[in-house]
Amino acid sequence: RELAPGSFAVESAELFTLLFSDAVSEAELFARHRAFGERLEARYPPAPRAARPRPAGRRIRVGYLSPDLWRHPVALFLIPALAHHERAAFEVFCYSTGTTIDSVTAEVRSLVEHWRDAAALDDEALARAIAEDGIDILMDLAGHSGESRLEVLARRPAPVQATWLGYLHTSGTRCL
Repeated sequence: RELAPGSFAVESAELFTLLFSDAVSEAELFARHRAFGERLEARYPPAPRAARPRPAGRRIRVGYLSPDLWRHPVALFLIPALAHHERAAFEVFCYSTGTTIDSVTAEVRSLVEHWRDAAALDDEALARAIAEDGIDILMDLAGHSGESRLEVLARRPAPVQATWLGYLHTSGTRCL
């Protein structure tokens, strides 16, 4: 962190590593996550957003954001959820921010209506793409693990955002 002060990516990686340390109490770990979240959200204060009512009859758009849509535990746990989505009620999008592609990637891709290769997009462009897709519920599947894209979520591209599956602690933010 001394070499890259203010880097959210470096601090996020440190938070992930601290999950495996006995030298940090649960209370301190939680406090450090919250401090991270406060700094991140201070950098990206919420912009006023006009109400965006869902047109009558339009399905709820759910987006899944992950770098791990390949033979990785996240994708393997996600597959049954995608296979059992109620298609009449939900329109499913995946935003793949990773670069690894394999047969599991192909299976995940076959289970969703909209696939976005988003690894090359910077955080601003990805947040804009999610907003333009009209995502109602955005699910972050990485948290502070791997190739985190929490700076995308801090921009609040969807009215409802949650984190699930890939990180077993808080993101520290209020936007998730």
